[in-house]
Amino acid sequence: FKRISGGDGRTEWAYLSSKQEHALDVRALCCCSNPQEDAYDHRIFSAGNDSMIVSHSVDRFLKEHPRRVDVVPQRPCISVSGSEDLDIMATATANSLDIWKLQNSKDTVLSNKNDGDVCSPGKPPLHVAHMSVTSGAHITSVAVSSDARLVAFSDNNGIKCINIRDMSSQMATDGDMDASVVPILDDTSDPSTLLGIKSVTLPAGMSTIHSVVHVEFVPNSHALIVCMTDGTIKIIDSVLDADSSVNTIRDIHDMRFKTWFKKDTQKSLARRECPMMDVCRVSKEGEYVAVALRNRVFIISLKTRHIITQIPSFNMKPGSVIAGLEFLEKDTLIAIVTSKSETALFDVSTGDACALPGQDPTQQELHNLELETTVIGIAASPA
Repeated sequence: FKRISGGDGRTEWAYLSSKQEHALDVRALCCCSNPQEDAYDHRIFSAGNDSMIVSHSVDRFLKEHPRRVDVVPQRPCISVSGSEDLDIMATATANSLDIWKLQNSKDTVLSNKNDGDVCSPGKPPLHVAHMSVTSGAHITSVAVSSDARLVAFSDNNGIKCINIRDMSSQMATDGDMDASVVPILDDTSDPSTLLGIKSVTLPAGMSTIHSVVHVEFVPNSHALIVCMTDGTIKIIDSVLDADSSVNTIRDIHDMRFKTWFKKDTQKSLARRECPMMDVCRVSKEGEYVAVALRNRVFIISLKTRHIITQIPSFNMKPGSVIAGLEFLEKDTLIAIVTSKSETALFDVSTGDACALPGQDPTQQELHNLELETTVIGIAASPA
């Protein structure tokens, strides 16, 4: 848009032009100017779900084509199976997936008994395989099943799942993934530890589903929970069965309420384009799933597939968002940690606030961990 002068001396905005350089939705815009006094130095930077940052000229918007600058940085995705027989960890960045075999770290943990101690490095993990996904794909989450058999991940093209326990020497890959699996073994390792990798066919429609922000396996099963940006949750009963049923939960869908006022309608349309479901956690017993949508936490029973508890927005610091959820005390409590290191405990069944250890039971405010950094994720030990 460009500001023009009207006939009565007032100025107004007039439509100028539009360009669609991103393959998917635009999520961020920033305008800046070059400190050097050159002509046409004002730039607009845009970032989208296609993981690209694009630079546009402000003064030469109609004459100069936008330029791709770089891929959008993101935090790595990590998931661990927790299996006693074979503990597997999957890590993913924007366009690559790595599979690791973890070594026994029991001695390392036992040697650091005091609270706040930093665990000394244990045995390094064994790098089993590396996978590069299709050019332009952007991995958003990764999950490993409890039996260390399956690895699922989501990108902007859909959901993919691979079987890593097949001992066949042939490593088949899905054509849609355009993946090359490169096995990597330590020089001192037994070649029998090499894992065969092949693709798993998912139920119809799930391999091409979009707007997925989180995937996670239900503990001790092959059921996969899929969370989408608008609050929709889909549950695949078994990813190993291509004919498995897919259940959809829309109880917390962000657009489930109809609006009748023009202002509310415009607000809803804007919210629809904004991905706000960023955190999902399945309880260790596999009974509940907790999701954070617009700084509100919803706890859903995986048996009834309905909301049992809703924790509304609480008094957080300005600009703070929910960074992590974790079930504690045999799934009776849930811990919420914000990006500015605020921590709170809530009862899973009632949603009531609980006191932290050493905190006044009547105190309902968040406890500040006073960390000198921004929290982007949390994890709690099973014990």
